[in-house]
Amino acid sequence: MKKGAYILSESETKPEIILIGTGSEVQLLLAAQLKLKEQNIAARVVSMPSWELFEKQDKAYKEKIFPKALRKRLAVEAGSPLG
Repeated sequence: MKKGAYILSESETKPEIILIGTGSEVQLLLAAQLKLKEQNIAARVVSMPSWELFEKQDKAYKEKIFPKALRKRLAVEAGSPLG
């Protein structure tokens, strides 16, 4: 969590989409990554537990996690009555 976001699971080939989760939904994204792989869609899974810490990182790190050339991104957030 030190940097706020990290690549949890990388695709075997160049990713076509980034799947982003902040907590418990990350497990769902890992399963989705496998389903997408079955359809020949390469996906990167990023765990992003802290937007604030990620924003403090240098541009190079941000580009590593979220390359500007890779525009397809899906963020999944589990509904919760708290927080």
